[in-house]
Amino acid sequence: MVKLTQIESDRIWYWGLRSPKLPRVFFMSQNQPDRLDRIEAVLAAVATQQQANTKAIAQLTQDVNYVREITLNNIELTQQNREQAERDRQIFQDEIRRIWEYLLRQGGNGNNPLT
Repeated sequence: MVKLTQIESDRIWYWGLRSPKLPRVFFMSQNQPDRLDRIEAVLAAVATQQQANTKAIAQLTQDVNYVREITLNNIELTQQNREQAERDRQIFQDEIRRIWEYLLRQGGNGNNPLT
């Protein structure tokens, strides 16, 4: 039977919990170069994923900025439309008032309050 130090035993137990499908013998039989190879492979995968995430974040940032610009432009156009609608409403009210006054001056309908 192989005698393990407390640190080795704890390390084997920890990795055994992390990978319950692998028997403890697997962890005891691994040598240091194999472990380093696995760590390097994991780090390479993490670096690749981080690079992909960085690119995705950059693209999303561009998309958000584009949508922001469109939104600000739409807000400005909406405000301009609102102002134009108010000017048009005032023009229409003035025109209706002029027509109403004209009709009142013309009379002839028997309903003239000015006479």
